[in-house]
Amino acid sequence: AWLATAPVAVWGSAVKPDLVALALTVGAVLALDARRAVLAGALLALAFWTKPTAALPAMALLVFLAMNERSALPRFVAAGVGALALAAVATVLPDAAMYEHVVTWNALPWHADQAFFMGVLALFIAGAAIVAFAVLRTRGAVAAYAIGAVGIVALGGREGATFNYLLDLLAAIFLGLAQAAPRLRRAGVLPAVIVLQTLVALALFDPLGILPGRAITTGAWGRPDRIAVVRSLPGALLVEDSGLLVASGRTPVVDDLFLWSRLQDGRRDERLLATVRDGAFSAIVSETDLARLDAAPLWARQRWHDSLVNAVLSRYRLDHSEAGIFIYRPR
Repeated sequence: AWLATAPVAVWGSAVKPDLVALALTVGAVLALDARRAVLAGALLALAFWTKPTAALPAMALLVFLAMNERSALPRFVAAGVGALALAAVATVLPDAAMYEHVVTWNALPWHADQAFFMGVLALFIAGAAIVAFAVLRTRGAVAAYAIGAVGIVALGGREGATFNYLLDLLAAIFLGLAQAAPRLRRAGVLPAVIVLQTLVALALFDPLGILPGRAITTGAWGRPDRIAVVRSLPGALLVEDSGLLVASGRTPVVDDLFLWSRLQDGRRDERLLATVRDGAFSAIVSETDLARLDAAPLWARQRWHDSLVNAVLSRYRLDHSEAGIFIYRPR
């Protein structure tokens, strides 16, 4: 059931750090259940080094250990510090560039309404399982993990967050249900409700792109006609979905327009704006009509900073729209 939830189905196949950190965190939870504090501390340190949001479950498990098995706390902390030091040496020692990428570039505005929406989304995807978890009153390290995972869901109020912020919560919830499997077997209706909700969420989100007209439209998983359009355009390109360029064997100038736009107010990167104003790109490819960007969804507006939109519209004209993307040519 956990594997079939929409966030896992999408992010499980993506080349991202999320599932690596998740595996290490779940390993630590199971290690604590088996009273192996040293292993748990080391795994949590590695999880944090893989993805910093893993710090919240680590803190929750630290508190759990302090409240329930204080004698193991020194070994837990020592193992974590040691593993963190070894990971830093084995990969790269923290430097200014790493701090900029991991901390500064992720310190984007947080909105309470978006965090609330993330919680609603969790209920929509796995509400039956969440209710069952609460009713069953799961205890131990899994319960502590769930508390830390709720904190990660709250972090989902950050601009640009998507439902990968639900991965830890879903893992904790289904770990709790697995622990309570004998009791679940006697409640025949609950498994049926969980399966039904999973199927409904899969049909609505279609993370595998198997339903007609709902194919995944990102990068190498994108529609073949979009990839073909981008591949046919000569010269240097600025493409909103940079994965389409990568799928065509080309290197993007900007790999993440959303992040560039979100950081623009704070650091004013004029290089891209100057390149656009000079008409140096043979074409600019957008997923939205930039002249009508005000009417687009929030996520689309966040990808295009006003300064970049103005530069594009002043130097480029809409040539045509094809395969659901908009191609702009220099005036």
